Amino acid sequence: MPVIPDRITEQLDFSRTHAELWGQDPAAIGLSAARILAITAASDLARQRYTEAEELRLAARSATIAMREAIKQMHTLTAEAVRQVRLFAETTRDDGVYARAGIPLPAHPSPAPAPGQPKNLNAVLNSGGSLTIRWKPEGDTTGVFFTIRRRLPGERRFSIIGTAGTNRSGQRGFKSFIDHDLPAGVDEVRYTVQAQRGGAGRKSAESAVLLVSLGNSAVGPAAERLAA
Repeated sequence: MPVIPDRITEQLDFSRTHAELWGQDPAAIGLSAARILAITAASDLARQRYTEAEELRLAARSATIAMREAIKQMHTLTAEAVRQVRLFAETTRDDGVYARAGIPLPAHPSPAPAPGQPKNLNAVLNSGGSLTIRWKPEGDTTGVFFTIRRRLPGERRFSIIGTAGTNRSGQRGFKSFIDHDLPAGVDEVRYTVQAQRGGAGRKSAESAVLLVSLGNSAVGPAAERLAA
């Protein structure tokens, strides 16, 4: 175990107290008076330099805090000025304001991407004879609605039978639509779902066709897509 401690403050205390102790009778412990004087002088100088360094460290810390406050105030005032310039440009409808102020024109928002293709279609036959169609959206559904198409036996094309919003219903994360208008006696029916973002927004690919067999109440995916 080392005799002299590792921490600086403890080293300063050790050297000072031991120089005083050793100086009482240096010869009795094999030391010279000159060595004791040298240790005392070195200890005093070390403590002085330590005190100066601590004062500089505290001053630097205070200066750093003051600098950060000044930068924060500068940023706040400058940002308020930029907002004021933009507001003035918008109010006057003069894009030249941006050039005169050296501020770039506001970037136009990028158009939202097309929503993902609906997946995992399934159906549940309700007690009243209606069908609940469920599917899982892909990706962000902000501003997205879904168009449901149906094809009955004997029909050549799918027809739109309704739309659904993005409110969740039934199974977590799934959307649904209830088909209340199934003709009596129909033994099977096919559905597709397509997502669209906004009234004139981009559309997803249509889902795989869901085949619902009503003769035995079986439902499942059909191996076909909506005809072009």
